[in-house]
Amino acid sequence: MNKIIEPDVERFVLQAAEQFHAYIVKLAKDAIPLAIQTPEFRALRCEDDLEVRIGEYKGISEAVYSAAYGILHDSTG
Repeated sequence: MNKIIEPDVERFVLQAAEQFHAYIVKLAKDAIPLAIQTPEFRALRCEDDLEVRIGEYKGISEAVYSAAYGILHDSTG
């Protein structure tokens, strides 16, 4: 009793990672509308299909901004 075993630690880490990822996505969605208004962003030469994505490199990711539409995506993409 009162012992934390390795599978419990792994479960706690995975739960925290899921919540941390959700926080980062929300933070990006809140920051992007302000970021695209900055002179630095406006000075960039971007392709028409620029996307800002959050997630794994070459893995599952979520678009939070698309220059093609000039919109902030909702959580469904």
